[in-house]
Amino acid sequence: MKQKAVALLLPVLFISACSKSPDFSCDGPAVKSTVISTATDHFNNTVSQPGFTNQMSFAAKQLSVLAGGDLEFELETDYEKIKFELRNIRTAKQDRELGNYECKASLVSIKDTRESEIEISYTSETISGGKDAYVKVAGLSDYNIGALGSVLMKEKEFPEKTTRGELSYGTLDSSIGDFMFISNSEIGDQIFQECKALENCEVKAIVEESEYGDMIKKVIYVKKI
Repeated sequence: MKQKAVALLLPVLFISACSKSPDFSCDGPAVKSTVISTATDHFNNTVSQPGFTNQMSFAAKQLSVLAGGDLEFELETDYEKIKFELRNIRTAKQDRELGNYECKASLVSIKDTRESEIEISYTSETISGGKDAYVKVAGLSDYNIGALGSVLMKEKEFPEKTTRGELSYGTLDSSIGDFMFISNSEIGDQIFQECKALENCEVKAIVEESEYGDMIKKVIYVKKI
């Protein structure tokens, strides 16, 4: 079932400009800065709530499953380092005489080289004879916050290593040198085609490190020595 994002209306924020002719239009610097600040604060408040990290961790695991085991993802927790930008700013409606604007834009979350974006809307209403304005932001639902937070999901990197040793066969798992692998598996089949129990072999593989040893995730080559 397709999920529908519910529009969320955030509190009206008051801004005041220092210049004699302030620009409170959709892409005016003060307006953009206020929208980004509002989005950042709301995002950080939502992400810091109990349960959000668990939901995102579950999503990262699901993403790994969808990748078919070729990729794994882990969740970073330093959400305060996410930067936000407004792109594709459009003026949906404007009243130049009153100085009121209805705006649409793409809100983009950025972390390292990862980006995610959602569509938001906001209004800018000029007051005090054009010297000040109220800015109101909509579209930051929990669903959309989750979409922005997807940049916290980082592809897990695994080292490439080589080991040598005697192949020790076990019913459930086997090992060569510093490497372990599940006996009845595709990886096991690859190794057993080239190396038999008690033979000395060399294996180069991508492994997942742990306190119990290196578990083979992908064989690069295996040969008898």
